[in-house]
Amino acid sequence: MKKLLSLFCAFSMFFLVACGKDLSNSNYCGTWVGTTVVYGDYELSVESIYGKFELNLDGKGKATITTSEEEKSGKWDETETGVSLDNGDVILTEKDGNLVLEEDGMQIIFVKK
Repeated sequence: MKKLLSLFCAFSMFFLVACGKDLSNSNYCGTWVGTTVVYGDYELSVESIYGKFELNLDGKGKATITTSEEEKSGKWDETETGVSLDNGDVILTEKDGNLVLEEDGMQIIFVKK
C-alpha cells in the first residue's frame, strides 16, 4: 500500500503549470480513467484504492488529474511511446491502446473513456 501511495504522490506532483501547445490532433486527447493497478501477480481496481482517478489531456497541452479527493492541473506532451507529463518527470507508455504508468514494478493502467 505504501508503494501505491508513493506512486500516486509522484504522479500528482507534476501538476504545476499548464502550457498552450497545440495537441488537438493527438490520439491521446481526451479523458483516461485509471482502471487497474498491477503489482507482480496482484491486480486491484484503481477505484478500490483511490476512488475516482481520471486523467484529462486537452488539445492545448493542459493535463488535469481528478481523484475523489482533489483536482490538479499541469502540462502534457506526446512522445514516440506515449505521453510525457511535466517535461518528462512522469511518463505514460501506450500499450494495447491504453496508457500505462509504471514505476518500481507497479503499473497503473488508464483506459480512454
